[in-house]
Amino acid sequence: MTIHDDDDPFSDAIAFPRRLRSRSLLYMLAPDGKTPIPIEDENQDLWSRWFESGDRVVAQTEVPGGMISTVFLGLDHNFSPGGPPVLWETMAFMDGNDSYQDRYTSYADALAGHKAIVEKALKGKRLDDRL
Repeated sequence: MTIHDDDDPFSDAIAFPRRLRSRSLLYMLAPDGKTPIPIEDENQDLWSRWFESGDRVVAQTEVPGGMISTVFLGLDHNFSPGGPPVLWETMAFMDGNDSYQDRYTSYADALAGHKAIVEKALKGKRLDDRL
């Protein structure tokens, strides 16, 4: 691919997986903050503006030694051709390291996953390394 000043170098990165997929790659959240809305390729500018300013945080909790954070990704992280979009992620940043990660297909699962890992951390249990 040749990139010129007026070309968008990311358009091929978005278009390539889309050709292999039966679902959207980009998502925004509905006003309820829980429901994903698929965004068609031609609306990448709308998605970019929303992504920069939208509230994507599901929960953030300080725990001894770090922080647990769960967010809406806005980009489907299910890179297989089938299955639902993977749009939420929980990460634990313990003692300055990202030491745990899990991803989810729904807001409810993301919130439950966040609460479960916070509970583990508060009890001093070892977090499963899922990076």
